[in-house]
Amino acid sequence: MKIGLLNNILQKIVIKRRCDGYYLRWYYNGWHYWFFYPGQISMKTEGEDYRTIGTRKITMSSGQVSRNQINAIRSIMNTREVSLLTDDGWMNIRIEPGTVNVYNHATTGNELELTAVVGSRENYYSPVASIPTSNSIFDNPLYNPNAIVIEHHAEDGSFTIIIEGDGEITIDWGDGTTDTYILVPGVPQTITHTYPSPLADSYVITIDGEDNITSIIAENNNITQILLPPTIENLENLDVSDNELTDLYIPPTATDLTTIDISNNEFTETPYIPPTVPLVTLDETGNPLTTCEIAIGTQVWMCKNYDSDYPNNKIYDNDSANLPLYGRLYTYDQVIASGFAPYGWHVPDLYEWEELIDYLGGASVAGKKLKTIGTTYWGSAGGTDDYNFGARGGGDYHPTNKIFQLLQSYGFFWTKTEYNGTNGRAVYMSSGSDAATISNQLKGFMFSVRLIKDWATVNKDYAIPEMTIGSTFIIR
Repeated sequence: MKIGLLNNILQKIVIKRRCDGYYLRWYYNGWHYWFFYPGQISMKTEGEDYRTIGTRKITMSSGQVSRNQINAIRSIMNTREVSLLTDDGWMNIRIEPGTVNVYNHATTGNELELTAVVGSRENYYSPVASIPTSNSIFDNPLYNPNAIVIEHHAEDGSFTIIIEGDGEITIDWGDGTTDTYILVPGVPQTITHTYPSPLADSYVITIDGEDNITSIIAENNNITQILLPPTIENLENLDVSDNELTDLYIPPTATDLTTIDISNNEFTETPYIPPTVPLVTLDETGNPLTTCEIAIGTQVWMCKNYDSDYPNNKIYDNDSANLPLYGRLYTYDQVIASGFAPYGWHVPDLYEWEELIDYLGGASVAGKKLKTIGTTYWGSAGGTDDYNFGARGGGDYHPTNKIFQLLQSYGFFWTKTEYNGTNGRAVYMSSGSDAATISNQLKGFMFSVRLIKDWATVNKDYAIPEMTIGSTFIIR
């Protein structure tokens, strides 16, 4: 997951659930959260039974962070009460003296490592009510940090996978057979392997050369686990629907993974999808929802334009092909009407947009950070899309001229704030400009809408009970 998107500001991390490591938090002008990867764990118990002091020491590392962030975290560890998230909630911890180390790796940059002591019965620290566990993917005996691992049972004696990419891959089929394939860009390759009889209870497939793969389609294959390594950086599409998945691991390095289908599996709880995978939110069965969300700063936004079939909405040019690309267009009166937004969401007011703009560094640069990259959805130039907000130039509908206009030139977003009897407040971004501009617009214009999550829903969904304000993702 991305840690600290701004170089010198500690960022709040919205917590969906604990995953593959530990979360620390502290209070300073609001709750702040930080994710740490797991490390070594040691136990210590001393004293007689009735005076036992039990502790657990956990060595954790931050992943790549900036030098300014390291200095800030180090100061916090010395000046603030810090807690760790466990199965039974937040437990106060202390940092083992002398264990805060800084490493400067040539390839990955700066990293902070420290040892936390959990369960100390000294003053101000939690007794041993429960021992936290990391639920780490690294504890899975099948996990391979340098290869894709797929566990399945060949019910019909075969396994078929469609792979696209550029370069060489090697597949160990788990039955003593290994094959090498050359992938050609833009040409999906269908690969089928037949297992000898009698069939084993299960097989573990290992795929090397995973950094050459851009697409994996392996639906309806009786897959029970799929574990992707951090070297899977170029993967764009993953389809493992209609299997028997109980375990899925997608690393936060999968920054190109924008299409995923894991529906119709057997997850006992919603699988974790890292914030690097935009436009995906799953329900409790693992099926994608029609809405998606991205956490930026203290807010949780819908990560695409709202596309509700609210009465009298319009699709640009009345062309249904534009719906999944730009969403729908609405008047001001429509967006403020009761029932316009689904439960748990609302149309943001001007102040919520201003909070987002301020968090991104101000109006002059916010548009650049929110707009999609390239010219696919913007005429001359998009932005950097730092947070997967994916703002697109959806144009508008002119109520007087009765025409659609400005597609890929401007993206307008209504707020629910009224300016006067004939005008509402809106935010717009334009092609080739870095700005996000607040303006007054006639209420009859039809613009796009981005919804923002209600705080009551954020606190419930993200399990942050004390939090009055809350970075994708999901966890970002």
